[in-house]
Amino acid sequence: MSMFALTNARGETVDINNDKLLSYTPTGLGVQFTNTYSQYETYFKATKSTVTQGQFQIYILFGDVESQAYQTFSDFAQFLAYQPLTLTYTTDSGTWYRDGRLNSLTKTEIGGSTVFATDRINESFTLEFINNWYNNKTAEYKSYDPDHNLGTYGKIYGNQIADTSIQINSQGQQNKLVNTEFSPDLSGWYGGQSSQSGIYNTGTTTTGWSLDSEKYKGSNVIVRVIGVGSVGTYSDLIAVTPGLTLSVRSAYYNSNDFNGGTPLAFYMRFYDINKKYITSSSYNCVKSTTWREQSLTFTVPSNAAYVSYNTLHNGTVGTIKMSEPILVEGNNVGDYVQGLEYNHVATPAYTYAYAPYYVYQESNRPSNEKVMSLNNKSQYFGLQSGSPSVITVNGPCSVNPTWTVVQNGNVVATDGFVLTLTDNQKLVVSSYPEDQYARLYNPDGSYVDVSQLQDYTKTNFVQIPEGESTVLFYLDANSDVNITFKEERLLV
Repeated sequence: MSMFALTNARGETVDINNDKLLSYTPTGLGVQFTNTYSQYETYFKATKSTVTQGQFQIYILFGDVESQAYQTFSDFAQFLAYQPLTLTYTTDSGTWYRDGRLNSLTKTEIGGSTVFATDRINESFTLEFINNWYNNKTAEYKSYDPDHNLGTYGKIYGNQIADTSIQINSQGQQNKLVNTEFSPDLSGWYGGQSSQSGIYNTGTTTTGWSLDSEKYKGSNVIVRVIGVGSVGTYSDLIAVTPGLTLSVRSAYYNSNDFNGGTPLAFYMRFYDINKKYITSSSYNCVKSTTWREQSLTFTVPSNAAYVSYNTLHNGTVGTIKMSEPILVEGNNVGDYVQGLEYNHVATPAYTYAYAPYYVYQESNRPSNEKVMSLNNKSQYFGLQSGSPSVITVNGPCSVNPTWTVVQNGNVVATDGFVLTLTDNQKLVVSSYPEDQYARLYNPDGSYVDVSQLQDYTKTNFVQIPEGESTVLFYLDANSDVNITFKEERLLV
């Protein structure tokens, strides 16, 4: 594709810089403003600024030889009959688009051009622009399996910045176990029977737990009296990636013989995406009345999504003391890393290798609220506040769909409709000035106008503001939504 191409309303595209349509001397690619001022002495205060409608003009030689000049011109004239036209402008700074309508196309005879004599038809073509230079940007809401280690999704390369309250050891490892200082209410830790076959239960009682004043490596010591058929201690579920290598180490103290039962052990219990038990990997420990350390390296099964850390097999009786458990990625356990403090919620911060125009945001559970963050890099020279958009909501949606655009904590635009969608219908709302509509589409492609069902308490037909903003959609949990908006420039 050369520097200039035209596309008509039927989707046909013509390159206007080739042997048969040789264009030259383009003008009108810039911008012109009409400014008015209020004068005070020698000063001029701007009171109004408007942009002048642009006109693109270029000369075209028709036909690669004289005998083809008239036919080439006729073909081009038929192409122009389907308007509006879209001009594609490609340079080393990128490709941009601009829509327009034909203003003029001169017609002279061969050798009778007003520009210079030639053996081909040589004419002037003028296109009146009806909008700005633009690129269409599309963002689509995506649902992801719950992952506690991820808070932001997007087509970006992100570098996570560790939360300052999480200590990283000299090996660059972060302890994945929470509350390894063991807060008074033992948050993040559970006791009793952990169901082998059912869903992981985070509500199991912590009765019988206590904290010991004894110190090991400077940490609090957790004490648990174990009865027959019970699990000693297990942690909150930790989201993991299938195939990931993890290593765990536990410091422990055994104060009695456990009646000759199953040896003291610690192990990892794996769960699927629905938090249902799959399998476990364990390590039996040597009985001891002094502090010892044991470690285990294992690979996350292909069907696992979560893991919990456990300190004792079933079938034993006795007392377990534990201090500073560590769970890290990789096959080596480094020095102890402080876990998350009590009541602390880690929210990863991100920097970006490049500035994306949108970022997917996802809560860790299905929700009726769907969120997309957008980055609109349009440049309007202060003449316009937002870019037009097309919003598509795919059913099912049993609630009235609404959406809100928020920027810097302020609501800047809202829209909504008093209707519902079946699973094979979609709502399409366009705020493009040249083609503004609200339609409900059926599976066969037919549609009805539903603009009369718009919620008129809202601003309606939202535009996406310049810069970063967030769009909140209130739909069914199973509804899908996407946005297309124009990133626009007055100069490219």
